[in-house]
Amino acid sequence: MDKINLFEVNSPIADSQHSDSKLDLPSAPSPGLVLYNNEEQADLAFLVGQNDSKLWRFPAHSFILEDASSFFKAIAATVKDKNSNSETKEIRINWCEHDIFDIILKYTYTNEVVIKSVSEAMVLFNASNSFCLYQLSKLCLTFLCNQSNDDNVLEVVAFFHNYLKHICEMNADNQPEKVCNEPAANEDLLEMLNTLIIRCYDIIDYCAQKIISSEGFSKLPYDLVGNILWRDTLNIATELEIFAAINQWSCQQCKKTCKELTDKNKREILGELVFYPRYLTMSLDDFLKGPYTSEILTNEEKQILLEKIKGNDQIQLPKHMEIFKLDVERRFDDISEDDDDDDDDEGSSDAANSVSDGKADKDKQKNPLPVNIQLKKKKKKSKSKKILNGLGEVVLCVIKLLD
Repeated sequence: MDKINLFEVNSPIADSQHSDSKLDLPSAPSPGLVLYNNEEQADLAFLVGQNDSKLWRFPAHSFILEDASSFFKAIAATVKDKNSNSETKEIRINWCEHDIFDIILKYTYTNEVVIKSVSEAMVLFNASNSFCLYQLSKLCLTFLCNQSNDDNVLEVVAFFHNYLKHICEMNADNQPEKVCNEPAANEDLLEMLNTLIIRCYDIIDYCAQKIISSEGFSKLPYDLVGNILWRDTLNIATELEIFAAINQWSCQQCKKTCKELTDKNKREILGELVFYPRYLTMSLDDFLKGPYTSEILTNEEKQILLEKIKGNDQIQLPKHMEIFKLDVERRFDDISEDDDDDDDDEGSSDAANSVSDGKADKDKQKNPLPVNIQLKKKKKKSKSKKILNGLGEVVLCVIKLLD
């Protein structure tokens, strides 16, 4: 596996490509490089794992960890308070798996991180936040933004949907403005999260036909299914695809909850999702061979929709159907990256505004973020956005940071 080194502009290695001057001899390795996985001078030992019978032991050094983050600084302080002749202090970590902790510890010692997959990046992001290693959190978001595609985008969206929802529940007033305790890092993380989520929903829009018919889509939670299907920008050929998606999703949910696969049970599980297909934009043939033959809609609802599709404007929609965008055609916007500065305002409108509480709102595009999530929208391209765009075509296997 190749290692990608990100050098500063004034790095002697970078300058050597444009200069005949002699390179300086390499400096001595840092203490972290020498003492990682080394018992010498170790005054800490982390016992990691959820199962007490399968713990992993990691030696550590308080004088190195104290500068890594506020979390490790607090642990290092407890070591300094003990008697100098006492034994190595053991710290139990039962909320992090040993493989992720090994990545965390290596990063604190060497400033190097190897991210092998999207799933690992998401777990590592969560852990790095818990250990207050916010620079590592940013690297995880950069990796995810570069590696998200139509095969894994639902996994990424579902993870951060739940993550941000949890942040809302933990914060006062149910607001997500605080994902960490350091103001500068908090602002950067929110901005990068916003960028990642916008990118994910752009992928969902572009690959909507494949994604909403996938097995992964049928396993999504109710509110996330609603967020996706409410969008005006899904790239689909016909609303029959949306109708097929809610039917497939309701079948999966019936099986999951041990209910019979009846139209009555499907309708009960679907709730308002039954009106997310834009029935009044369907052709007569599509409606007759799809929704009209199903019993998910009531006979009264089907007859009213049929008359409206035929052009009978005298028929009024029932109040419970008026709030949905039944007659609004979806329009897919293929936004090129060349127009990032201008499109950020338009393309991020869904991710920047607060989400509805699950009730349909016919005047607004349903936001892709969880309930009450509000991320700040900026007109200028941010630093984090520039970083993400600059690394967009790089396969990020290894990131090495220089002190």
